[in-house]
Amino acid sequence: MFSRSKYTTKYKLVSEWSSRQTCHKTGWWWGGHIVCRYVSYYANVQKSFRACEVGYRGYQCNIPRCNPKCNNRGVCVAVNKCDCPNTFSGRYCQTKKCSWDTDCYPGICNKALMQCSCSSEFGGPNCQNMKEGPIFQSCAASLINKRNGQNEVFQASCGSYYNEHKTYTSMRDFSHVELQWSLTYVTCVPPILMFHCAHGHQNHTLTFIMRGKTGGFKDIRNQDTAGTYENREMFGQESLRKAYVIFDLEAPFHCTEGITGYLCEHENTKPVEFDLDITSNPDISVAFPGWFDADSGIRGFTYDVYLLEVNSNGRLQNVSTPVLSKICISNFTLPNPGMYAVVAGVHDLANNTKYTRGLILYSNPNDKIEKTDIPLAVYPGPGNNTVDGAFWISDLSSPVTLQWGKHFTNKFIANNNYGSPVAPLPHQFLESNDMDTSHSFRRKPNTISFNIRDTGNNYTIHMKVEDLAGNVFTDHIYIRVDNTPPNVKNISANFTKSVKKEERGFYSSVDISASDFDGGLHFIGFTLYDILNPRDPKQIITGTQPIKKTNQFDKVMGISGVGEYPAPFGLRLKNAYGYVVILTWYLPASCYKISLINLELTGASKKSAILSANEKTAEIKEMVPYADYTARLSITYQGNRNSEAVEFKFNTAIPPTD
Repeated sequence: MFSRSKYTTKYKLVSEWSSRQTCHKTGWWWGGHIVCRYVSYYANVQKSFRACEVGYRGYQCNIPRCNPKCNNRGVCVAVNKCDCPNTFSGRYCQTKKCSWDTDCYPGICNKALMQCSCSSEFGGPNCQNMKEGPIFQSCAASLINKRNGQNEVFQASCGSYYNEHKTYTSMRDFSHVELQWSLTYVTCVPPILMFHCAHGHQNHTLTFIMRGKTGGFKDIRNQDTAGTYENREMFGQESLRKAYVIFDLEAPFHCTEGITGYLCEHENTKPVEFDLDITSNPDISVAFPGWFDADSGIRGFTYDVYLLEVNSNGRLQNVSTPVLSKICISNFTLPNPGMYAVVAGVHDLANNTKYTRGLILYSNPNDKIEKTDIPLAVYPGPGNNTVDGAFWISDLSSPVTLQWGKHFTNKFIANNNYGSPVAPLPHQFLESNDMDTSHSFRRKPNTISFNIRDTGNNYTIHMKVEDLAGNVFTDHIYIRVDNTPPNVKNISANFTKSVKKEERGFYSSVDISASDFDGGLHFIGFTLYDILNPRDPKQIITGTQPIKKTNQFDKVMGISGVGEYPAPFGLRLKNAYGYVVILTWYLPASCYKISLINLELTGASKKSAILSANEKTAEIKEMVPYADYTARLSITYQGNRNSEAVEFKFNTAIPPTD
């Protein structure tokens, strides 16, 4: 296999070194010691060796060299000459040939390009890469509760590859998890399908991940080794599906329940609302505004309509069977006049439900209005200001209020006791309105018209009342005018300090002598104010009492000022001229003497001033124009007691407003 030896004998002169050791003993035979020394010397020697010719190696120099080396299992048989296997060619076996080793299945070897042309579903240098993964025909995860003889099952399906599917459940307990799936792969070559599943959970979400992967092997016959087979792997693609099970254990809630972050869009939003809850029209529109579900979201609404009847406890309650049942429909028609309860269920995506209820009074247009025993009333006027069947007022120059509440009634409502309270429902219900029917409806105002007849100081008001059903009723009332005030004289106020230590504050008395020759004296009205802050007087007590020789008002509490050190108020900008501003304020009333006033400005520059006790304005110069400032004003009272400081923010570029 190899050529003859290729070498040349050569000679070389080298120096060789050697050394030896000699020792002898000194002293007496029974003692003494040994002395040793080393002696080194060298000599020149001529030696021969072999040197291989270029392109050969080995002891006999008969092994040829190939540079570069033979690749892909090729053998160097001569200098720079390779003997290649059947699967490669080229000077150094560097070029792959179309052969058994090319392994283009499924595909063919392109001899011109010396590379594989794979079928459409495969790729890679040897068509070993499968381009498609398996197809999920079905995929689902089931939660099963078999505890205590139950067989509760909840199933969540997987989403598509591009759309993750989330399933919500209110299931609180489960004992088993069951996964179902089926996969297919369609190609000219049967694949090996591998399946892997995993699950995990985060907070209240349970996630199932299902993966299917194509792959396989192909056996290649090695024609260079007497037909042995090589096992080569096919690399497939993965398909993945996920099933999300989100646990929502809470029912929906309404914005009126005070949940943080969930506010009603309108102040009077109700859990269930109707276009009119008192109506003579049987066609009803219903809405459910203001509902939320923080976890899964609102799925929809269902409701049943019940006729109400009075039970043995005098309360209105549902009849046993609903007259209507609706699912996510915003209107319905009532069959007959009566009072109805709409019991609605608000459902989230996990099938949690909260129930709510609203009332509707459907009145027949032919029902009549009747007058009750509750009389009409005219205001203003203290107490019962009727004398001889007439209402007395001072004059008609100011608006007069005629009150007719509960003076009229509808016979249909009265006969059916529709003014009775409604029986409560279980705790999971959220009432839509006050179930005392006297306050539960959002009423349209009744229509009322007046005809006033003037006969000097006597007036007659004729009333025409029309209810929502169009029923009409008329009535009248007499009003007499006394436009002269009582004759009051000898008004005196005597203030006497309390002589009892356990009593707080002061007491005072007011003596009045009064008479009236028209309507007479009937009531005394009074209002007591705390005027410590004259710009904002505080009402302490008010009321009326029938006239007596002595009227006494006890336990008048809440008067301020005594023992307090009030702060100034009304701090504001009077003028602003860029470099100069004028601030003004009000001083409060106090039981203590003001010593001085403290003013401090911060912002674009800092300034402070101490003003005299009666100052109510201050002019500040050398201000920075178009700059923001904050003024702080406080009062120092006698005894060096300071009030709280009031603040006012302003800009020197903004003129004051009236």
